[in-house]
Amino acid sequence: MNKYKCCLGLAILATLVTTPAQAESVSRKAADLMAQNSNSINSIKLPDLQVTNLATTTTPLYTGKEFYLTYKVENKGLTGATGSWTDKVYLSSDNRLDSNDNLIAENTFTPDTPFNSSY
Repeated sequence: MNKYKCCLGLAILATLVTTPAQAESVSRKAADLMAQNSNSINSIKLPDLQVTNLATTTTPLYTGKEFYLTYKVENKGLTGATGSWTDKVYLSSDNRLDSNDNLIAENTFTPDTPFNSSY
């Protein structure tokens, strides 16, 4: 589990975005396969990092008061995640990431995360 100390300045929700460094490469591979009219996109072995637990350890949350946020990320892909990536935690007033959201924490990872494992 990853733990961040935060201060809630507005009464809004927390949204976590995990961004693998390989995201651009993954998009290119998927686009190339679609362009080739491939019938088997599922045969690509790629990592798939997913947030499986997101919680505050302090309840209730109050405007202007500190709180702790924990999250767990699982690799549910068909291969390990390698290289480095950055987990970014945003405060958002809705469930969509946009320019109005505030980055409140980030953590860069460099160790490999094998498939079917978590951090």
